[in-house]
Order: sequence, then C-alpha cells, then structure tokens
Amino acid sequence: IVALTFGFIGIMRAYTGSFRGAGKTLTAAAISVLMLGLVRFPIAWVAAGRIGETGVWLSFALSNVVGAVIAYAWYRRGTWRSGDLTDRGAAVDADEPAAAAESTDD
Repeated sequence: IVALTFGFIGIMRAYTGSFRGAGKTLTAAAISVLMLGLVRFPIAWVAAGRIGETGVWLSFALSNVVGAVIAYAWYRRGTWRSGDLTDRGAAVDADEPAAAAESTDD
C-alpha cells in the first residue's frame, strides 16, 4: 500500500528541501507537522480501530500524498522567495572576534 506513494515522499522532500535552502525552515517544519500530526496520526488512530493494521498503512499512504500536495501548493504560492540569506545581523565572524566584542559594548 505504502510503496505506491513513495514518489510522493520524494516530491515532498524536494519541495521542503527547497524551503530549507531558501531559509524558510519553519515552512518545512510546518508541512511535516501538518502531514504527521494532522493527517497521519488521526487517520491511523481511527482507521486502526475500524479496519485494523491495514488502516495504519493506509494512513501512511494518504499522508504521503497529502504532504506532497501541501508542499507543492506552498511552493506555488511563492512566499518562500522572500527569504534573505544575506542578513548578517545575528551572525558573528570567527575571524573578527574583537570587532564582534566591540559592537556588543555599545
């Protein structure tokens, strides 16, 4: 059952990887939480009680498809493009410890 949805796992991983690469790590985390916590677990809980262990495997398959669809939709939305990876406000260079110490004394 689940093997048929392995391609959807790859799609979701590709899109969430692009979010992480663009500095939108919370977006990738939100997709994972949605997929696991709001789709897979509740469906597994209900389906296991009704049709047994097959229901758990169906929840895996369904959550893989839903996760890929959510990741694709979020990617198409385009909000991840606004990331700024050049912001050095919080970063401190290891080569310039004196300059970093001076800037905190203000």
